[in-house]
Amino acid sequence: MMKLKTKKRLTNVAQAIFFLLGGIEYAVVLPTLNEYLGSLDGDATFFGIVMAAFSFSGVLTSPLYGLFQDRFHRTKILILFANLFEIAGNFLYFVGGTKYMLLGSRLVSGVGAGVGSSIFAQISRTSTEKGRASALSTASGARQIGLLLGPALNFPLNSLDFYIGPFHVNKFSGPGILMCILYVVLEFVVLFLFYDIPPLDKQDIILAAEENSALSPPSGNVAIVDGKDGLEKSLYSINADGMSDLLDNANSSATNGLRHLNSGRVEDYQRDMCNNDSSEDSYEERNDDKIHKISLLDVFLKEEVLVLLTAQFVFMFNQTCLETAVTVMTKNLLDFGGIENSILFAVAGFELLASFIIIKCISKFISDRTMLFASVTLELVPYIMLMIFYPHATPGRSQNLWWFSILFIIQVSGLGFLLISIVSLFSKVTPPEMQGFAQGVRRAVGGIGTIMGPLWAGGMQNIPFETLAIMMALFLLVWMMSLMSWKLLRPHSEVAAETSQASCKEDSKEETKPLLNGDVKDYGVA
Repeated sequence: MMKLKTKKRLTNVAQAIFFLLGGIEYAVVLPTLNEYLGSLDGDATFFGIVMAAFSFSGVLTSPLYGLFQDRFHRTKILILFANLFEIAGNFLYFVGGTKYMLLGSRLVSGVGAGVGSSIFAQISRTSTEKGRASALSTASGARQIGLLLGPALNFPLNSLDFYIGPFHVNKFSGPGILMCILYVVLEFVVLFLFYDIPPLDKQDIILAAEENSALSPPSGNVAIVDGKDGLEKSLYSINADGMSDLLDNANSSATNGLRHLNSGRVEDYQRDMCNNDSSEDSYEERNDDKIHKISLLDVFLKEEVLVLLTAQFVFMFNQTCLETAVTVMTKNLLDFGGIENSILFAVAGFELLASFIIIKCISKFISDRTMLFASVTLELVPYIMLMIFYPHATPGRSQNLWWFSILFIIQVSGLGFLLISIVSLFSKVTPPEMQGFAQGVRRAVGGIGTIMGPLWAGGMQNIPFETLAIMMALFLLVWMMSLMSWKLLRPHSEVAAETSQASCKEDSKEETKPLLNGDVKDYGVA
């Protein structure tokens, strides 16, 4: 049967394809959406509403998907279900007919896109803390590749002009039918390639069983079934004698461990051993109890969590604001048209992709909080430059191109590091039992920033200095919060390990103290 490592590789491929299609959808729909709405009597205000609708439905559904995943751990079923909304939404976009149909299509598609937070939660649960940033950068890199492939697909889509029954396929409706077909393909990809990978502690059990099975030919089949996840943890043929040896080794280790415990802790240790050997049903009950005992206020009102949620909002708010204003900015100052702007966004895409590759290579050597602080510091520079040059700039490519190019390169270079550090560190300061809901909340907070950012961009024309000053002040706030909360911005597992070591040292000191406090020479007798 298929080994765990193979399942993980196939699941990573399916996850990458999911994010790849998300990037393609954004890149093929956005360029023609305004014209599409214009042909259906939609004005600029309605265009903003349609753009916000996609994020709005994602804000509402992401926490709900997360709650379901935390309770049942069925990421595969969630993706298959959510993907149906992507298929339906893009089909409605293809049919079109009225501007309200397009509004509904983006609302429905946003419901499907909200499941991305559950995939991030699965990545967090199934990856080590040192390798988490690398795994997240792979998913984000796949989306970035989709953003680069999207403009290339727009060229053949612009030449479409034929009918499928009563439906007209042209450059406006073409992206809808294209994405509908691609998401149907994704449904089969997830069905056959995606697996609900168990958490890290259970992976060790499966890998040990696989190694034991590989050492000797099978003489009997033993199936270990995970009742909690509804998965067969081991669908592998395991040698019965080898399994007996494995259990003997475990019992021997337990016996040696008991010998090193003092009498006051034996009962606790035995109770833990009994809990580890209990049925999967009791495990599910214990896990559910943990989820119920966790107070949402206790989790989301922690200082480090609030810092990261603030960083997520500011990042999405400022970025969508700049993305909305940059085309107007380049038109007024540099006289850029559609081709020049396409080249500009392509350069940004390649720079982002390069940053994700760098993150994948260095994430094991640099802490998340260091990456966060450095990227926020870097992001302050382009806003300072914009405040200096943009309010007083006069149209002309020769005098504006140099400073715009510098701040553009600096601004884009920090985005990947900022995004990955926020997502990775957030997964390490929130409980593993509620990763789905926590990632859903993080995405919802970012979605609110995505909705508000384009609205704030309107101030770039009338009050550019004040608008940019507020945006820079928000990043400065995140910078100061990160600096003041530096000691807390680290994985909770590190804090727990240090606390445990300190407790062990205290216990050791207590054990070495004399039982009597009197003078040793007279045995405490005056």
